[in-house]
Amino acid sequence: MVEEVVAWALSQGARVRPQLVEAQRDAIRADARKLQNVGREMVKEMRELANAQLVHAIEGPIKRACDDFVRRNLDSGTGVKDRILRMYEKLPEKVTDAAEAPATKILQDLFKEVYKEIKDALADHQNPLIPFRKHRIVNSKIPRKKRCTTAAPGPGGGDGSDG
Repeated sequence: MVEEVVAWALSQGARVRPQLVEAQRDAIRADARKLQNVGREMVKEMRELANAQLVHAIEGPIKRACDDFVRRNLDSGTGVKDRILRMYEKLPEKVTDAAEAPATKILQDLFKEVYKEIKDALADHQNPLIPFRKHRIVNSKIPRKKRCTTAAPGPGGGDGSDG
């Protein structure tokens, strides 16, 4: 869409200052590259943070199961290997049950943080045409009715006539 506006501005000749439109296009491109880089960095940071928080969330159940195993003296004597394997069979269910709520919260928190940062990065360019309000794009010597009908042809063909 931005390229269409630039092409339109260039086709308008002296009525529109193409330098302004091209500068805005270049600013939008730069911001898009910036947002892309911010996104890559954030994904990496979020992945590391989520990983650390999930590890912390599942360490507790694993440690409790191991401590309980030792406390009940299941770690010595005949059949230790079988008891350890049985504990390992039950451990994934305990760990996933324990990790479900923290994982959901972690992912929701990370999503909110990423959403906020992306929204902040885009805040300057909600509408790329807003900066043009500061400049006169259309030559003020052209009568208002002619400017409107020339810039955006209406149902009558844009020549300003009613029929």
